[in-house]
Amino acid sequence: MARIPDEYGDVIINLENCRIPKERLELTPSMRDGLDYKIEHQLRILCCENLQHSGLLLKLPQVAMANAQVLFQRYYCSKSFVVYDFQHVSIACLYLASKIEECYRKLRDIINVFHYVTQKKSGLSTEPLEYVGEYYFYIKNEVIKMERRILKELGFCVHVKHPHKIIVVYLKFLEMDQNRAFVQRSWNYMNDSLRTTVFLRYSPETIAAACIFLAARVLSIPLPKTPGWWEVFGCSIEEIEDISLYILELYQTKLPSPEEMKREVKKARETLEEKKSAEKHLIESSSNNSPCPPSPRHTQTTYKPQNSDDNTTKPSSGRKHYNETDRDISNRHDRAKHKRSPESSPSSGIHHKYKRRSSPLPRHRRSRSRSSSSSSPDGRYRSSSQERYYRSSRHLVRRSGKTKRDHYKN
Repeated sequence: MARIPDEYGDVIINLENCRIPKERLELTPSMRDGLDYKIEHQLRILCCENLQHSGLLLKLPQVAMANAQVLFQRYYCSKSFVVYDFQHVSIACLYLASKIEECYRKLRDIINVFHYVTQKKSGLSTEPLEYVGEYYFYIKNEVIKMERRILKELGFCVHVKHPHKIIVVYLKFLEMDQNRAFVQRSWNYMNDSLRTTVFLRYSPETIAAACIFLAARVLSIPLPKTPGWWEVFGCSIEEIEDISLYILELYQTKLPSPEEMKREVKKARETLEEKKSAEKHLIESSSNNSPCPPSPRHTQTTYKPQNSDDNTTKPSSGRKHYNETDRDISNRHDRAKHKRSPESSPSSGIHHKYKRRSSPLPRHRRSRSRSSSSSSPDGRYRSSSQERYYRSSRHLVRRSGKTKRDHYKN
């Protein structure tokens, strides 16, 4: 094996799942924004169930649905339910997972299926979205933007190592792969564990061992204990029992309807906005009452003429009176200082160096006039039609013997 250079020795590249410490999950961004832990726990379960049901209606493979749920759980460990809409994030995760697992589904189909599942969960009448309605295009634009946010937040690390294959290998090692009920129960626990945060804290090998452990306890199937079968797979009994408790807690959680969850999130959002506005008002009031004097360039001073004894300015007739700043006064003095003197004015016969010679023609026709004026005998600027008329009249004058003035008079 080639030796890794020293400058790249600290970079670890692998395909393992990213694991989040327990302390970070105990105080999530949603809790810091005022959302209760119980409500956040219910929101995670509800959204993952919607992802699973929508994936079944879209006929996606189980790997794609599992990938979408893990991406959803990872994203809300860094972002808040109060700030970002959980329905838009759910649709974006399923849309992204269909691309990752190479089983692409159209965004319109995913939005329609999510809309149907949400109406079913809320107990409303199922009505399809308008094909070109404003609400559909609003959701579509929000989902596209949310997909970019998810990729940016996760750093494009969207690989998920699933423990489904590991369960089959472990059951073959334990010689339990022929017991269909045992295999199916372990597989069901694996799919249900996606709704919890165990995939963010433990390795897939430990989760697979915990699902086998829980299925053996429920079905009363004995497994070797001396030594423990889990030690062969490098797992600890404490982690296995912790994961089993998480999965059993999932079945005891009662989920409210999506509309009730939306109301709870909206209430927390309004509370957060009021808190932010109060802090902003407090900062503004403290800055206004600060003892530090304002900057000199922002102070306004009243201009007083030299010949006036009054402390206030007298507005001139026909102009609106206002207090001049120091910058206005300096600009007015500069303009008065740089006025042209009467000796350099154009009326005295001396051409001013900043004064352009006026031309009777517009700017876009001056180049053509100058090109045609080189052949004119008197040097006057003429257009092409005027030059042709001048040349023809000049030949007429030569033939008749009359002067130019007489020819133009006639």
